Amino acid sequence: MSIINLDDNVKQGVLYKRGAGGFLKRKNWKRRYFQLNDGELRYYDTTSGVQKGVVRLSTNDFVEIMPRDCYKTGTSASTEWRLAVNTPSRRFFLSASTEYDMYQWADAITRALPASRRKACANDGHTARPRMCATIYCK
Repeated sequence: MSIINLDDNVKQGVLYKRGAGGFLKRKNWKRRYFQLNDGELRYYDTTSGVQKGVVRLSTNDFVEIMPRDCYKTGTSASTEWRLAVNTPSRRFFLSASTEYDMYQWADAITRALPASRRKACANDGHTARPRMCATIYCK
């Protein structure tokens, strides 16, 4: 079991994470506890507290809000407010319980990207909010 240190976290809370598909190619949404700190987004089983995985944020990563290829599923509100964390090896689909939480997580993850990514984006001249430059808004 992992020891969770709450003092060092940039952001923490419960999100739903869509599975990668695995052997049977099922992409179920599971409730996970997330911690964002030191350029890593760690997630844990909400029942046992066991760490299930980690997303190491790099200069090639970016965040999408309401990605077009990840639709709301079923009648549950758990997949209403979606975002995707794109890494070179995988897209991680997450869902927050409210629109406000979705934007808070997107902002926190974007801010956690390595400084070289944020600096490059601040100089691109194409965005009104340089600190959010690694975030793509989809409708």
